[in-house]
Amino acid sequence: MITTKLTRCFLAGAALLGAVALRANTALLNDAKSWKPMGTEDMRVAWSDAEGALHFQAAFSKAGQHSVWPLVPLPAGMAGAAGIRFEMKLLPEGLKDLSCRVHFADQGALSGHFSFAPPVPGAYQPVELHFERAGFDMAKVRSLQMVVSTTSLAIDCYIRNIAVFNAKNEVMQVFKKDPSRVMKLTTGDNLLQFYALPEQPQRIEFATGHFADGQALSYDITDYAGAAVVSGASTVVADGRVAISVTLPRGYYELRFPDADLVFGLTVLEPYDGAPDPFFAIEGLISTRSEERIRQTVAVLLRAGIRSNREWCNYAAEEPVQGEYKIERERFYGIAGDMGLKSIFCFNDFPRWYGGEPVNDRYVMPRHLLGLVPSVSGMLDRRAAGLEAFHILNEYDARSIPGEAHLPIIKAAAYAMRGRDLLMVAAPFCRGESARDCLRAGMDNGLLDSIDVFAFHNYGAPEKLVPLIQTYRDMLANHPKGRLPMWITECGKPWSRGLDPSVQLSRPHGGPLGKLHPERDEDMVSALWITMKGVESRAAGIAKYFPFTMPFFQENNNNFGMMDYHATPLRSLAAYMLFVQQLAHKDYVGDWPTLPAHAMICRVFKGPNGAVAVIYTGDIREQTVSIADMPATGAWSIDGRPLAIADGAIRFAGGMAYVGLDAVKLNTAALNMATAAMALRSEAISYELRPRVATPVVYQFDHWQVKSWDGVSYHADSDRFSVNVYNFSDDEQRIAPQLQLPAGVSVAQAPTAAARVLPPRSETPLTWTLDFSGCKDVYYSIRLHDTGFPLAGCSVPFVNWSFMAKKTFDFLNPERWRQNSSGASTFSFDAVEQALKVSTTFAGSNSDRWVFPEYVLDAGSEELANAVGIGFSIKVKRGGNVGRIWAPLVMMAYQDENEKGKYDGLRYTDPQDEWREVFVSFNPDRAGLYKMIRVGMCTSSDQIDYWLKDVVIYSRP
Repeated sequence: MITTKLTRCFLAGAALLGAVALRANTALLNDAKSWKPMGTEDMRVAWSDAEGALHFQAAFSKAGQHSVWPLVPLPAGMAGAAGIRFEMKLLPEGLKDLSCRVHFADQGALSGHFSFAPPVPGAYQPVELHFERAGFDMAKVRSLQMVVSTTSLAIDCYIRNIAVFNAKNEVMQVFKKDPSRVMKLTTGDNLLQFYALPEQPQRIEFATGHFADGQALSYDITDYAGAAVVSGASTVVADGRVAISVTLPRGYYELRFPDADLVFGLTVLEPYDGAPDPFFAIEGLISTRSEERIRQTVAVLLRAGIRSNREWCNYAAEEPVQGEYKIERERFYGIAGDMGLKSIFCFNDFPRWYGGEPVNDRYVMPRHLLGLVPSVSGMLDRRAAGLEAFHILNEYDARSIPGEAHLPIIKAAAYAMRGRDLLMVAAPFCRGESARDCLRAGMDNGLLDSIDVFAFHNYGAPEKLVPLIQTYRDMLANHPKGRLPMWITECGKPWSRGLDPSVQLSRPHGGPLGKLHPERDEDMVSALWITMKGVESRAAGIAKYFPFTMPFFQENNNNFGMMDYHATPLRSLAAYMLFVQQLAHKDYVGDWPTLPAHAMICRVFKGPNGAVAVIYTGDIREQTVSIADMPATGAWSIDGRPLAIADGAIRFAGGMAYVGLDAVKLNTAALNMATAAMALRSEAISYELRPRVATPVVYQFDHWQVKSWDGVSYHADSDRFSVNVYNFSDDEQRIAPQLQLPAGVSVAQAPTAAARVLPPRSETPLTWTLDFSGCKDVYYSIRLHDTGFPLAGCSVPFVNWSFMAKKTFDFLNPERWRQNSSGASTFSFDAVEQALKVSTTFAGSNSDRWVFPEYVLDAGSEELANAVGIGFSIKVKRGGNVGRIWAPLVMMAYQDENEKGKYDGLRYTDPQDEWREVFVSFNPDRAGLYKMIRVGMCTSSDQIDYWLKDVVIYSRP
């Protein structure tokens, strides 16, 4: 018998969902219908009566390493499982280079591989795997795969008597679906049937294992606004199938089966028939799907005229051991590329072998970068057929560390990209004005020189997008590449996941399904925001726009999907598809000179294919808007339904409409071109291409030797300045590093000359000992420059808090703090700890748990003008020591109203159950505007206590 015992550590803490049964096998895993065929090439999953076993069969068309990895989804997890046993037979005899493993996916940055020795081909052999791992929690598992690899051109794999067992060696039953959410109708992989032609019959078919043959099912069809279109119709179940035929005019519809308690979406719109416009993109998250689902999803996008996509990679799972690649998900790029869809490829987390410390169980800050160049090169090569761009890291401005820390990673990736006809996209930013310090640090360290495209994310209201774009353009100003193209690589508006308030999630993703399809009004708002932000992006010169996200996508108590659970379209996807048709190859030419009543925005676009005005009311309720002064040729609602023009006006719901304009009669000179959007567009189109730079040598500041930092600066606590210098090339490199030091600082000891010759593909540590005795600067940077490699160096910001002027206010007085939480908070002075104690209890029905108590500054005596930061000591205790903590923030608010208005959110280091000293910098230019300070965090615990002491306001001396 083959027995394997492994000890990798996985995420822990989910609720137990499994159940013990008396059957000899785990029924679900022995049913061929449970398994999805997945492999390097097409494969077949079937049940063999002759063998009494599952039969996985594949033939491969070309030489090389091949794999089959059929998958069973397990949304209910495998809680309580201690191991798995089965019998396996491989054919034909003579199979070459075999390897086998059981794989559990959806484990974040952690590997889920359970390898075992392959059976000798030709006969059944028992296999038993034990899950003896510290902290391992099978409740976190969401899918199981059997992976068999070979270099032979064909393989037959038979597996029988699969049994999952618990710690008592009792066989367990696992569930493919949450037993409380059995789907009475399913759609299969035929996604295209939910995209119909106007006024043409469309057959839509469902499968059912719930309703008996001959049973009649009623269904209702409603339009975009929820009005009844077809009601009381019926269809009959036959051979486990339910089919209906509908003929509908242009627009979006919902198809509801009351007996099944299910709703599906249907878009009725002509396919896009123009040349592709590169502006229109989407985050598809397609690469993990079956080949048939990949092809269907890509076909849906091509039908809509969308040919750009964004895809993620679980890098830790793809290369769990350095140099050993798992390429199962890469086939997507070949399939999609051949069909005509190109993608951004990106990743954010790293395998453990890069070193560094995990942040919330994720390795996002690799300490050793030498392996990154060959890894990225290989990933790009293997994805080349379907690739248009690459970015590494994501939203790093939200991390509490100076922005320079990420630049060595980006420079290494840029070197891997050298010579490739691909675009290098900056790691997207997400914090707007609050990203300024992080972005400035990046620019000081060569960010813009290393990239082709700047990127950011947005989830705010449409009318706030143009000011946000202006904020980022202002940050980039005065750099030679400051007008480089901008992409919005995530832009969305979620709908409520609808979880019961008593449900507390142990992680942002996974867990109970919640709503399968959004409520009408939520869906309408989501569609409005996503589509109108596309309009604003187009007007303001954004080069590419990616709504987030195409598939059903749960995150905390939100769902960002533009498709529902059944992969049928929501209003947001339907509206986005019409948006493509309306604005493709049209440029923004100005605003309509007189803003109609009830309209917030009215943009005009024109191109060789006509002209159109976009009217935005910002209100999904039905509105009447006058267009009497427009040379209108037609009008359409947000989903494409024609709108009647009566008495020079149109009436529509959904928050926006399109008005076709006679391009000959349109007087563009009369339009309002003095808009912020037009200025941004003009700036964007004036950019003259400057190629990115790649450097074989990169200096990485060794911040792991610094004791503390905030999101702006490292805290000066050492006389040593240490870097790791990388030579990513195949040639020896000679370096000449020079330090540019602040006034009063000198070099006491420099690295030896021998360290200045770098072997090929090497990492070398360098350390300078510095004399700071003459330095009185509070803020300073140490710059490392190398004339031979101008982009290789680093500029590292420091702050010396000991030189600051200090003052404190009445922070330890409980009466000065104001309740501001989603629970019930009390404030007291803890005499033992000599600290303010904040205690907060949350109702079991509350799923949104946060506490940010407010200290309102006294206008007469508590002045922050010229202040540069705040410091304090903090510790925390969670009720029962369970639940997680996230978003630890100091909020410097511009108003003293309770939980209203703008603030600068400053992240501090995650609090622990022991005292931790925190320093947070803020912008002194805005300090005098602050009227209130909040200090707190979010949690999933029922109850939380934390203590604050030594609260100090720092100012320049």
